Amino acid sequence: MRCLFPSFFEAYVTAAISLLIGYETVEQEDDSDASSEDEAIQNPNVILSKEDVYKSNHKGTSASKKRKKAKLERVVRSMKRQQRKSNEETGSNYYSPLMYLKDPQGFAEKLFSRLQKCNERFEVRMMMLKVIARTIGLHHLVLLNFYPYLQRYFKPHQRDVTTQLAAAVQACHEMVPPDAVEPLFEQIVNQFVHDRSRPEAMLLA
Repeated sequence: MRCLFPSFFEAYVTAAISLLIGYETVEQEDDSDASSEDEAIQNPNVILSKEDVYKSNHKGTSASKKRKKAKLERVVRSMKRQQRKSNEETGSNYYSPLMYLKDPQGFAEKLFSRLQKCNERFEVRMMMLKVIARTIGLHHLVLLNFYPYLQRYFKPHQRDVTTQLAAAVQACHEMVPPDAVEPLFEQIVNQFVHDRSRPEAMLLA
């Protein structure tokens, strides 16, 4: 049936994923905040300023790469703390169908396998990426192959790159081995935080 009616099948996939994302009131607000670089810069919760990025790249020693990676990790940890605080403050206003999955590990693995093989539109693949990342974050799952997959999208001119960066943050938690995400952080540093990066690209990272 998929071969005969590909658009019809994709419509069902899109509707199902939209259902999983659509009820997440708090996360929808996060997505709307991340949809614009200007809004993100004006957000008072953003702690990585343009001057900080400039200093970390132009006033360093041979160990500057390690410092840049450490700083980026601190930013990610801060974002995670702010996300947890926001969820606690909103309390009963927060709801996600993903919280009630019977087998979240199996769900994430199957959806990720589908994502790797699918030929759906870019927008649909990004929706699938969001659901997988949120499932990993909500249930503290370990899906090691997900992080190398994310790396392919971490380029300054990548379409909808804020979605991939947000997915990376959501999919990182204390149960993930450090060596599994280290290449991911190095990719962000190499692609966004270096001497030849445009200021807006560094701020985006």
